[in-house]
Amino acid sequence: MNGEQSKNKIPRIRSALFLTGLFLEVLFVLIDKSRLSNPYTGVCFRVTFLLFLTAMLLEEHSKKEWILIVAVLLFTFFCYRWTGKNDLLRAAVFVFASKTVPLRKSLLLLFQETLVGCLLIVFLSLTGLFGERSVTTVFRTGGEMQTRYSLGFGHPNALHCMFYMLLLMGMYLYDNRMKLYQYLLLLVVNGGVYALTNSRTSFLLGILSVLLAMLLHDRGRGWMYVAGAVLVLIDVAFSVACAYMSFLWRGLPGSPFFIRADQVLNGRIANLYYGTEAHAGYIESWSLFSSPRANEYFDMGWVRFFYWYGIIPGILAVLLILYLLYRCQQERDFQALMLVVSCCTYTVIEAHLVSVYIGRNFCLLFIGAYCLGAQGQAKGKIGRKEG
Repeated sequence: MNGEQSKNKIPRIRSALFLTGLFLEVLFVLIDKSRLSNPYTGVCFRVTFLLFLTAMLLEEHSKKEWILIVAVLLFTFFCYRWTGKNDLLRAAVFVFASKTVPLRKSLLLLFQETLVGCLLIVFLSLTGLFGERSVTTVFRTGGEMQTRYSLGFGHPNALHCMFYMLLLMGMYLYDNRMKLYQYLLLLVVNGGVYALTNSRTSFLLGILSVLLAMLLHDRGRGWMYVAGAVLVLIDVAFSVACAYMSFLWRGLPGSPFFIRADQVLNGRIANLYYGTEAHAGYIESWSLFSSPRANEYFDMGWVRFFYWYGIIPGILAVLLILYLLYRCQQERDFQALMLVVSCCTYTVIEAHLVSVYIGRNFCLLFIGAYCLGAQGQAKGKIGRKEG
């Protein structure tokens, strides 16, 4: 009897371990976004890693799953020893552990904690207790001095980025309850945030994401997988081309297009080459498995992934995303498909999701649910209102 009681407690224990780790990871993100200093980041990551690892080990796995787990952990451990970056290893354990908790439950925690944390940061800024309300500087190359509102997030782009992430998660979670006027209200709010931040990337992708969510609401189509997969491949191909063309030599074929693209992207392409003495981001700085010296920061997310972690991990990440889209199509979860594709497109320009902070990348939860979960797993959405 005692043995059975202990066995029945295991699912609750592993769920509590994972959700505690997730709560802490999101808290670390909020601390980082608020520009608070955390000198113990490495220790914090070790704590959450142990929580996720324990949750993963307490989960029951088939023989095939154990083979997959061992193979992935060996590969990511090799990447860690090769580069000194443990991000891929931590992310892999997080994904395997996320299988222990329903998608809806974990995503709802991430969404609600992020929402409350962001509102708290804004409140502290507006009341003058902590954080800057606005930033005055020259934001765009060749532009004039401007004042934009950051509301405690350090930079206006960071404020609109967090709004965009909340927008994506919220539309997914509450898709079954959404009405037309609510989608229109989200467009208005997105415009209001843009008036504060003047952040074009998050604003434009916010509009596209809301319009796509409206289009797919209760009427997804099978062709969406093909369209989504093609768009992801275009995102990656464009990023690779930008890394190659980042020195913007005018005599090279195609350079007028990339020079114009660099102007639209506010110098992000040229910054890959000219932003550092080592030309970090330029395609010649890439290697198969990266190196300990590849630790520079720049905006273009896909380029950062290939530069930070290597060409082989980058290719595997793209293949994993394509498989995730396929699983979303199999489960007929077209809102999840839209969410993942939106994040991939956003990552072309911004590197918010390519980070040491696991709590930023909620797409990892979808990988755990759809790539590791059983066929027919319930979607992570809030049910319809009755009556």
